[in-house]
Amino acid sequence: MVALGCPRVAFCNISPLTGEANDRNIRLPRGRTRSRSDLGMLLPSQDRLGIFIACRSLVSRMRGHKGRMDATMLEAEVKIPVERNPLDGHAEPDVRVVKPRHFEENWVLDFEDERLRRSASLLRIRRVGERGTITFKGPPQAHPSLKVREEVETEVAHPMRALAIFERLGLRPIYRYQKYRTEYRVQLPSGAALSVMFDETPMGNFLELEGDERSIWEFLHRFHLEEKPLLRASYPTLYAEFCRVRGKPFGDMLFPETE
Repeated sequence: MVALGCPRVAFCNISPLTGEANDRNIRLPRGRTRSRSDLGMLLPSQDRLGIFIACRSLVSRMRGHKGRMDATMLEAEVKIPVERNPLDGHAEPDVRVVKPRHFEENWVLDFEDERLRRSASLLRIRRVGERGTITFKGPPQAHPSLKVREEVETEVAHPMRALAIFERLGLRPIYRYQKYRTEYRVQLPSGAALSVMFDETPMGNFLELEGDERSIWEFLHRFHLEEKPLLRASYPTLYAEFCRVRGKPFGDMLFPETE
């Protein structure tokens, strides 16, 4: 989760829709104008649905909803620090590249009172190229070695417009981080499969594993990674520790060329 004191992300006062500074109204078809509170009407229907789903999860959490959680919405994951990609050179069908290496930009959002951080929840917008995803993650559940938590995620065609809408709803970007990611699907000898992400970050390389506990341990044994530490912390938390150990000021986790 995001630690207290994370710097806010500075955004210039330019509309992501029009590119004009300080515009108070957005012009819609047929000469009508609406205030910025109607920004959602300018998004494609799939983006409006995605934002609705994320907002519904937020409202449910803020109201203390205790309904039964759908098991299909639980995510189990763990990170492993690595020097190089252990999946390089492994051919299909055991190791399949789902998404080649790509650049990701992430914004973590919270309310002014940091209620999401205080409840160990997270709302994130991720941009890859022109498209993106909105992700809500609930508080981690008790588990001895993995991070297990509720996750609701949906794709959006215009992530920066979605970010603008969340800002109008009272959320603000509190942390920004970047990485290069390669996504794999790994088939194990037992027949189990799991998702594996190789992440290149400004503080080093990591594998992120998503699957059940048995498949994760089988993967670690298969690729001789049993002695590696298993990390349940988020990238902002890991970066805070990275900076503390090196006596560096903590800030957004960005590559030098984009700072």
